[in-house]
Amino acid sequence: MLVILLGRKPEVMMQLVVGLKKTAVKFATGTSIDDLRIAFSDEIPSAVIMGAGLPLDMRLDVIRFVFEHSETTTVHMKDW
Repeated sequence: MLVILLGRKPEVMMQLVVGLKKTAVKFATGTSIDDLRIAFSDEIPSAVIMGAGLPLDMRLDVIRFVFEHSETTTVHMKDW
């Protein structure tokens, strides 16, 4: 299972992954739509989780990309 974590600050994303590596879930991180495209090229993820710090236009681009490239990936967003 691959889960993509997108957020505003790379260092925060890496700290999160360090804490989560103790699970059987495989994580990819990114800070841009290009990072999302790269992650999707390797494996279709089970979930994409976005932090609240991302600009609204990027959030909408992420949702559009995921919906256009997978019928099984879920998108989760922190609202504030």
